[in-house]
Amino acid sequence: MEKTVIRRKVLQSISFESASTFDLDVDIKISVDGNSVINQNGIPYNAPISFKVPKKQAQEAREIVKLVKKHYLCR
Repeated sequence: MEKTVIRRKVLQSISFESASTFDLDVDIKISVDGNSVINQNGIPYNAPISFKVPKKQAQEAREIVKLVKKHYLCR
């Protein structure tokens, strides 16, 4: 019998960042367990997944972040 192990990534945190009123986009950063990246010195670290959302969609992005925090991070 063959056994398959699937490693699941676990959500650690999510953040919504807006630099200033002049910025054209907002940043969303999601930290998950197991998202290892090796830096320039060859040392692995847990890197966040980050992406930019256009300023026009900032309110929708903020609502999504709130929902994720409520349903996946609050226990």
